[in-house]
Order: sequence, then structure tokens, then C-alpha cells
Amino acid sequence: MWTLLAFVLIVLFITVCTAKYHISPFLVLLIAAVLFGILTGEVATLSETILKGITGVFGLLCLPIFSGAVLARLLQQSGGIHRIVADLKRCSNNTVLISGITGYLLSIPMMCCISSFLVASPVTGHLSTHPKNRQTDLFMTAQGAILSFVLIFPLPVTYAIVQDGLTGSFAPLGYNLLAVPLSLALLVLCYFIFRQRREEEAPDGTPVSGLPRWKAWAPVYLPIVCLAGGHLLPGLFLLQNVGFALFTGMLISLVLLREWWEVAVEKGTKHAGLILFDLCGAGALGAVIAAGSFAGDLMAILPQTLPPLLVIFLIAALIQAAQGSRVVTAVISASILGVSQYAPDLPVPALVLAIVAGTLALSYVSDPFFWFVKRATGASIHEMVKGYTLPQTCCGIVILVVACLLCVWKKEGKELSINKYIAIQKEYLIS
Repeated sequence: MWTLLAFVLIVLFITVCTAKYHISPFLVLLIAAVLFGILTGEVATLSETILKGITGVFGLLCLPIFSGAVLARLLQQSGGIHRIVADLKRCSNNTVLISGITGYLLSIPMMCCISSFLVASPVTGHLSTHPKNRQTDLFMTAQGAILSFVLIFPLPVTYAIVQDGLTGSFAPLGYNLLAVPLSLALLVLCYFIFRQRREEEAPDGTPVSGLPRWKAWAPVYLPIVCLAGGHLLPGLFLLQNVGFALFTGMLISLVLLREWWEVAVEKGTKHAGLILFDLCGAGALGAVIAAGSFAGDLMAILPQTLPPLLVIFLIAALIQAAQGSRVVTAVISASILGVSQYAPDLPVPALVLAIVAGTLALSYVSDPFFWFVKRATGASIHEMVKGYTLPQTCCGIVILVVACLLCVWKKEGKELSINKYIAIQKEYLIS
């Protein structure tokens, strides 16, 4: 119980320090990690755990963040960003929708919401001229990237869940027949949420860059080409890693746009350093919380009378709030359910969706992506809660409702098999 109270105190401490006093997030998060370790009696291994959390995040995100920051600066310095924006606006002037679709689609091949945001944000952050609209477009990009990342199989979140004891009768095709339309419906929901935030703006009078189109787009498409090559060509297996694919795409882009490489690398490195420090601070806090008894204490206080699916959701939501990583939340939640009484004879897709809903419900200051989006948008803590945390929470609640409906469907003996689903769709199309 004390662990949970200490967690609440630490979250309040972070919120006050960053929102009211504007202290550096890295400094606040690192102090919070130390305080939490002291409050929960983890002093003996505290330094080791903090360093493990920092090095874990740095090792995972160093290459993607550095490469993405340099590519973003290269687009700005070369003027290629104006060519890309002009091309996208020929397709549609609906910048919110373009932003959401871009983040959603990029997250699938890159298997990472942060990496997709890295590639997309230099473009979607310049689709609008009004500062508030730019912020809105970036929030929508982040939401689109997260929705495909957490819902679609075999992206890391769902893959982690079914690999950790909740496989049962899991059918990937049947699950995706539900998850893909659901993720797209939630993307539309986010679109309507963010469309209300837009301000009227004057037409963009920025002249289109004189760069050839293929050169202007190079920093965007080259990382994706490298990633695809890594999966399709055996000799390029190193490029299967998102970090190396982004790094290789960055190197080729610097060669193609060599007139601007020096400034792009200098400014990109400085920007990447600021981002990485914030993410490493979140990693340190998450590692200290995950290393303690948070999960066990959480299980102990949950009432036995709650519906099983709600218990599953609450476990995932509170673990997500505690340590921030959606994949780690998926692994820990699935592991707990694998040895507990909270995974009775429920439909496996419902169990998966309940955990996925929990990974979206409470993404706040312990979430590394929270700080990444905050730095990209220049938003305050209050604006981040409105533009990042609350829309995800709404999506999580919708997913939980769908999971509950699946349970009701099974209870009434009305399971919908894949063959029956396909037959219904064919009949509908014919009619």
C-alpha cells in the first residue's frame, strides 16, 4: 500500500515541478526516481536500477532519435519541407486528417510509435501556418501512431501480450478483422476531437522549394525504403532494426543534400540531446517503479468482486501510469494474468483488448513518448493532458467497451467465426 501512495506523491511532485516551476524534465524525473527508491526502501540497488533504466532507453532510442532529429533539420535547412507540404496539400487541405493517417501508417512498418512520429513530425508540423494548428496536427500524428502501434497484430504491444501466456485460441486473422476497423474508427474519433481545436488561418504564402521532388522527399522515404530492404533482402538484415534503417536513410539523405549537411548535423545533434535526456529521465523513473513491488501491491488492493475484464483493464492502466512503456505494460499485465484468477474463460480477443485499453488509459508523466511529444509541440503540461493523455484515455475506454461486448457476445453463444464474418461481408457486398 505504501508503494502506491509513494507513486501518487511522486506523480504530484513531477507535475508541480514541471507545470508550475518549469524545471527541466530530465532533472525532475531523475530526482523523482531517487525519491521513489528511497521512499520504497530500494536504496541498496537504486543506483544500478536508475542506470539500467537510463541506458536501456538510450540504447533503444539513441539511433532513431539522433537520425530523426538530423533528418528534420535537413528538411528545414534545404527547404524540402515546403515542397512536401505543397504536395500533400494538393491531395487534401485537411491537415488534421493527413497528420493522423501519416502517423497511423508509418507506425506499422516501423513497429514503433516514436519512430513513426520522428519521421512524420517534421512534415505534419509544417502543414499549418497557425502555431495552435501546428500543435494540433502534431498531437493527431502522435495519436495515429499510437493507435496502430497498440492495436494491430503483430506490432509489439499485441505480440507481447499473446506471447506471454494469453495465446489460448488466439487467431491473428480474426483478431485483426476486429482490431483494424476498430483502430480506424478510433482514428476518426480523434479526428473529430482535434478538428474542434483548429483556428482560422491565412493561406500559406511560403514559396515552394526549387529542389527536385525526389530530393525533397528523400529524408522521408529513404528510411522506409531501407527498412523494407532489410526485411526483403537477406544481405541487408541489419536494416531490419528501425534505428539502423533510420541512420542509413539519414546518411544517404546527407549525401544527396550535402550542401546543408553541416548545419543539419550540428543543430540536429543538439536537438536530439535534449530529447534523449527527457526520455532517459522517464526511463530511470520507470525502471525504479517496475523493479519494486508496485504490481504486487496493486493486485492486493483490487476488490475480488470487480468484473474480471475491469480488473484486467485496471491492472494494465495502473502499470502503464507507473512505468510508461506500453510494451512493458503488455508484458507485465499478461504475465500477472497468466498466474492469476483474473483470466477466466473469456474470449482471448477480449483479454487482449482489455490490456490494450489499459496501455492507453493513463499515459502521463512516466511515459517517455509524453515528453517527446511535449518537446515537439512546445505544449504545457495542461495542454499535454488535453491533447495527449485525455484522447488516449477516451480511446482506451472505447476499446474496453468493445472488449465487454465481445464477452457478452460469447456469453449468449453468438460467437462470430472468421468464415461466418467473411460470408456476411460477401453477402452484404453482393446485396
